[in-house]
Amino acid sequence: MGYPHVPILFLICLRLCICRGGEASLNVIQPEVQDIITKCSCMNKIASDGEARLYMFDGGRKRLARSGLSHQISNLRAIIGEGLSMGRAVLLQGPVLEVKAHNFNHPLNFTRWSDYISLERTRFKVKKDGAVLCKGFLSSCVAEVSASQNSIFLSGPHDKVTYHSGQVPPELAASPGLLVRGPAPDINGTRDAANLLKRLDGMTYQVELDVEFSDEAVRGAQPVIDALKKRSTNGKVAVVHARRGDKIMPTTALKRCPEQMRKATSPEHIAKVLKEVGAEPGSAVYVMTDEVNITHFEPLTQLGYHWATFVHFPSLRRLLEGCQARAENGTVTGLCENYLLFLTEHEIMRRVPREYRIETLAATVWNPVTSNTVLFHDFGAECNALKLALREGENVQALRTSSGTSIDEVLLPREFKGASAPGASGRASPKSSPSLMSSLWSVYSAMLSPRSRDGQWVVR
Repeated sequence: MGYPHVPILFLICLRLCICRGGEASLNVIQPEVQDIITKCSCMNKIASDGEARLYMFDGGRKRLARSGLSHQISNLRAIIGEGLSMGRAVLLQGPVLEVKAHNFNHPLNFTRWSDYISLERTRFKVKKDGAVLCKGFLSSCVAEVSASQNSIFLSGPHDKVTYHSGQVPPELAASPGLLVRGPAPDINGTRDAANLLKRLDGMTYQVELDVEFSDEAVRGAQPVIDALKKRSTNGKVAVVHARRGDKIMPTTALKRCPEQMRKATSPEHIAKVLKEVGAEPGSAVYVMTDEVNITHFEPLTQLGYHWATFVHFPSLRRLLEGCQARAENGTVTGLCENYLLFLTEHEIMRRVPREYRIETLAATVWNPVTSNTVLFHDFGAECNALKLALREGENVQALRTSSGTSIDEVLLPREFKGASAPGASGRASPKSSPSLMSSLWSVYSAMLSPRSRDGQWVVR
C-alpha cells in the first residue's frame, strides 16, 4: 500500500535542514551534507547571518550536452569553482555522460562522481587575483545528492531555495539557503557559458583540481603494472596513449589531419618515440587505444617491445564483457563500463615514471595530460601546413587509408576478413556495409573471446 506521508516528512526535514543549517537533523538523512555544512572552509556564514549556504547546478540538465568524461571533469571544475567562490558548499549531481558513442549505447551502472573520482583524495584550491580563498579535499565542501533527494530539492517552493538562470549577481550570491543555478536561455542560438567546457563567465576566481581517481580505478591498475614489470627485460615500463578511432577514418575531415594521425600512431613511430624518451627495446609497453584492430600494434613485437592492451588482462576485459549483449533485450550479463576502463588506464599511466608516459596529443582545456611527450609532435607542422592549404582553397585530394583498402577492411582484424566477417562476404557493398559501432561489436567480441587471448599476457 505504501506510505504517502514519508516524502512529505522527508521534504519538511530537508527544508528545516537548509533553513537552520547545522541545527537540524540532516545527519539522519545524509550525513555527508551535514559534514560540508560544518566543515567547508569556503562557506561564508557571516554573509548570511550564520545560516548554511549551499549551491547546486541544475535547472537545465536536460539541455546540457552529454559528453565524455574528460569534458565532464571540465564541467565539474566550473561547477565547483562557481559554488565555492561564492562561499557556498556544493551539492553535486552525477556527470551527464554520453553513452551512444562512448559506451556502446549501453546504460551505465556507475553514475555518481564518486564512481570515477575520489572526493576524499581529490584536492581543490580556489583563488582570486592570485590569493587563495580556500582549499582542501573535495569531501569537505562537496556532497553528492541522490536522485530522490534532488527531485525533492527541486520540487519547491522552499523558503530558502532560490532558482536562478545565468550569471549570479553579488546580492544573490551572498544570500542564505540553497542556490540552484541553471543555464540562461539561449540567445540567438548561442548557449550560455554554463553549457561550455571552460569556467563560467563573469567570475573572478580560478579553481584548481588535483584529481585522484576512484578506488575502483586504483584497484584495477596495480595488477597491470605488476604484470608489465615481470615482462620487461630491461626493468622499464612505459604507457602509450594511441588515439585512433574516428581520428583516422577515411571520412574524417581533412582539417583534422587523419593521415598525420595515422603516421603518429603507427607502431614504427611509437617505437621511435619510445627510444627517444629512453624506453629502449626490451621495455614493457601498455597501449591505451581505441583502435579496434589490435593486430595493428603487432610490429612492436618485432621491434623488440613487450606490448599489451586491455584485452590481455581479465581484470580490465571484464569491464566490457557486458557490451556484447544488446541493451534493449534485457539480457545483459556482465559490465559495460568503458568510462571506468578509461580511468583505470589513466591510473596505469600515472604509475610509470613521467618520462615514460606518452600521449597522442598535447593538453587541452578539458583534458590535461601527465606527460611532456606526444606522438603527434613530429607531424604538427605538416598538419598545420595542410590546414593552411585548405583555408587558402588549394586543391587537396581526399585522403585514402594508408593501405588503400576500404573502411570495412581497415576495421576488421585478420581473423574476421573474408567470408567469416559478420554480415559480409568479401568486400561489402555500400548498402550492406556494417556501421562503425557494429564493426566495433564484432571486433571486441573477438578480442574478448578465449581464442583471441595471448596466454603469455593473461593475468589471473
